[in-house]
Amino acid sequence: TTEAVLVILVIAGAYLIKGVTGIGGPLLAVPFIAGFASVELAVVVLSLGNLVSNGWLLWEHRSGGRGTGFVMTPFLIVGVPATIAGTWLLTEVDDRILSVIVAVVILGYIWRYLADPHFVLERETARRMAAPMGLVGGGLLGATGTAGPLIATYMHAIRLGRPSFIHMMSLTFQVFGVIQLVTLVVLGAFTPERTVQALWAIVPVTVMTAIGIRVGRRLNQRVLEFLVLGLLGFAAARLLISALG
Repeated sequence: TTEAVLVILVIAGAYLIKGVTGIGGPLLAVPFIAGFASVELAVVVLSLGNLVSNGWLLWEHRSGGRGTGFVMTPFLIVGVPATIAGTWLLTEVDDRILSVIVAVVILGYIWRYLADPHFVLERETARRMAAPMGLVGGGLLGATGTAGPLIATYMHAIRLGRPSFIHMMSLTFQVFGVIQLVTLVVLGAFTPERTVQALWAIVPVTVMTAIGIRVGRRLNQRVLEFLVLGLLGFAAARLLISALG
């Protein structure tokens, strides 16, 4: 159907951007898929492919993991149980509420970036914020599948460089994604039809992540950041219209 083709194209574009920047997969794809179905369905369909994409990015930027433990250790320790709680909310809370939350977080990220693109968190401040950010980020990721703006704002502000940023983001999404996947299975969110859809989604996710990694080695990062901001704004507007309309 036309909707199915459009969803595939959106997934392809979202994971092309993710391959380039380390963020953008579920963040861009979930709002569009939710416009045709629901946030829960979108999260389930993308869950398997997202693990493949994050794993690839982790390997590609493995050198960026050095010197990030002061943030990642407390962040993940608190974030894992928060993801489980958030995934439970995904199956219990009104879908319109989750849609509004996703849109508000996206718009908050855009505002923060435009207000001060060069904001830097001191190392000690970043360390103290790691556990609270893991709590909020994990819960939001579990509940909406799109905690990227919140987590990216925090990790980007630490300014450890592009390889470290992509490594931290990919590690976060990989760990939280595994926890979310297990929780979704336990809660019965994976029906036979959704499982087939999730398996098919791996194909465009894998292909476009690979292309995005190649493109990211060549393009100007500043241009890519503003491209992502524009796409995020469009996604947030579409999601708000869908939820409130």
